[in-house]
Amino acid sequence: MAKSRKPAARDQGVFGILRQFSWASLAAILAAAFLLTLLYRQVAVGNVVSVGEHANLTLARAALLVVKPRLLAYLEAAQGEGVAPGSLPAELDEAFAAIMRSTAVVRIKVYGRDGTVLFSTRYGQIGQRRLDNPAVVSALGGEVASKLLYQERLNPFDRETGEDKLIQSYLPVRAGPTAPVLGVFEIYTDVNPMVRQIEEAELLLLGGSLAVMLLLYAALLAIVRRAGRVIEQQQATIRERSLTLELLSSQLISAEENKKRQVAQELHEGIAQTLAAVKLQLESACSAADRSCRGSVPLQAMVPVIQDAIQELRAIAIDLRPPSLDELGALAALNGYCRELGAVYPQLRLEQDLDLDEADIPPPLKVVLFRVAQQHLQDLARHARASRAHLGLDCVDGSIVLTVKSDAPAPAVGGDDTPMRLATLGERVKLAGGSLEAAPNDWGGTTVIMSWPR
Repeated sequence: MAKSRKPAARDQGVFGILRQFSWASLAAILAAAFLLTLLYRQVAVGNVVSVGEHANLTLARAALLVVKPRLLAYLEAAQGEGVAPGSLPAELDEAFAAIMRSTAVVRIKVYGRDGTVLFSTRYGQIGQRRLDNPAVVSALGGEVASKLLYQERLNPFDRETGEDKLIQSYLPVRAGPTAPVLGVFEIYTDVNPMVRQIEEAELLLLGGSLAVMLLLYAALLAIVRRAGRVIEQQQATIRERSLTLELLSSQLISAEENKKRQVAQELHEGIAQTLAAVKLQLESACSAADRSCRGSVPLQAMVPVIQDAIQELRAIAIDLRPPSLDELGALAALNGYCRELGAVYPQLRLEQDLDLDEADIPPPLKVVLFRVAQQHLQDLARHARASRAHLGLDCVDGSIVLTVKSDAPAPAVGGDDTPMRLATLGERVKLAGGSLEAAPNDWGGTTVIMSWPR
């Protein structure tokens, strides 16, 4: 019976948990590496924006300081519409070219007081009026504006797609701190080298994080695999001990039954036969005494006593080991016991439904079935005082199932108030490789279900 269990299913469960842990750990590690890289990118870009905008504003102020006199003259002339948009004085044009050659400035724009682009290194933008640009409006109001422009992102100020990583700064142009603003000076500074460094560091961080995380993953996987092997060894040890315990239990039950069989045979074949011979001799003596008319009454009084002793010895022998269990099998023994129990306890209405063939019951299980049924039915009749019971035996899903339904209530198996006799019955079933369950039924009592794998 113990061999019918399936330890491989438990092993598969352990491997399933290990596999799930491995995939979950790998996913978590990859997610952690991605989040670390994303965090670094945000921090690094923030630093580039902060440092770049400050540096760009400084550069813009320095460039404006160089061209400021000529730019003021140009803007004043533009206000009087003395010049056309896009036409710069030669000196101012040369100054802009010098700034772009000697610095990181890649674009320059000049806005008039009405927000019109008077000059741009991108000639297609000359003549556009950009009062819809918040930075231009802010600079015309006397405020400084600066912003980082990412590649392939929409320019938040110019609403155009940039081709580089640029920082744009807008400076108001005026003769003095309190003088009116005549226009706006805008420069674009190239920060591609800084962004490239960030991207390289980002890739390095991603690779390093993945390497460290994968090393950690490998260490965790090794630990888990080691733990899995330890669990498997412990399960194997538990299974071996369980098998040994079941084997010892089976041997003890077998030895107990053999001893009962021997005692029953000795009672039935020895003492009972001796008493039967004494009874016959006593009856002969009584007959002789009747003929001689001497001493017949005392001798005849002893005959019923000896007859009762013979019946009691036979009842003890049958209770120890019913002959039908060895001669006819478990089903015949159970039917015979149910009849005897009904005769002894007439208040118990006992029904049986044994839907099995004798060949379907494994030989080691026959004695177990009889003994647990005998134990529980005796408990119902003697202690629980049940008035109705049903004994069922069937094969369900490859298991031998013994069911005892009664109107005797009992607490749930395994609780603190479980009767000792029901707990003992459960232990006996488990030692034989089976399981026991108890549940309330529609009779107002309890149904005990005992099952064993074939």
